Amino acid sequence: MYPVRLGMKTEFIVNNRKFSLQVVKGNSNDSEQPDYISQSEEEISQVANNPTQAVSSLYQKIFGGGTRIARLGALGFENKEILEKLIVDIEFQPFLFSIEKLSVMVYGLGSSSCKELMGAGPGYISSLLYKYNRKQSIYVQKITTSCIIEIWYNNE
Repeated sequence: MYPVRLGMKTEFIVNNRKFSLQVVKGNSNDSEQPDYISQSEEEISQVANNPTQAVSSLYQKIFGGGTRIARLGALGFENKEILEKLIVDIEFQPFLFSIEKLSVMVYGLGSSSCKELMGAGPGYISSLLYKYNRKQSIYVQKITTSCIIEIWYNNE
């Protein structure tokens, strides 16, 4: 997982032409998500809700045809150099691991000298998806001043 930061700009070459993709503020579908703008020379895309849409619409405008630029490729996430620069000043990077059929996402770590918590402490937070009463739910486990498990269904 890599951060997408407001103002982040990546450059890449497609069909011997330099393109850039920039993360901008606002998203008409979700105010918590960014929008994207792509540019190549004097041509600029419309503001788009995702990087694929921004780059692909500009590519089609310039070259015609229906070529689609993949989301990860548009952000440069296949380029190790770009990935290393994106995480250079990040103290913690969320991670995902699997236990049998479950995928657990860890968002934060905390430590303590509490033996009952095996060294875990305030700041720890993780989540997983699982069915509860036959409904897909999100289980959130966190440690503040106590251990908490929340079960979320339909954002409640």
